[in-house]
Amino acid sequence: MLQPESCHAINWKGSAGATAYDIQRATIPDGPDANWETLEAGRDRSDAGSLPLFADLTAKPGVGYFYRVIAKNVAGLSKPSNFHPTPVFPPI
Repeated sequence: MLQPESCHAINWKGSAGATAYDIQRATIPDGPDANWETLEAGRDRSDAGSLPLFADLTAKPGVGYFYRVIAKNVAGLSKPSNFHPTPVFPPI
């Protein structure tokens, strides 16, 4: 996972052998209260020339989010990527 510029510009480097990615978001990223939710499952990265790779259109103004991805292929799922916070965008 690359450091996002905003919740509307989520990018990551591909993983060798991965065929798709699950994109997850949390407001609490670790510990017993971690609340990761999958925003999109099976995202194809074959069109990586088109950035950003994902835009979180459900993000709420004034809320801080963390994002991570999980690579997938025929063998199963990878461990989750590192996660990064996004800048909070102000309420409208």
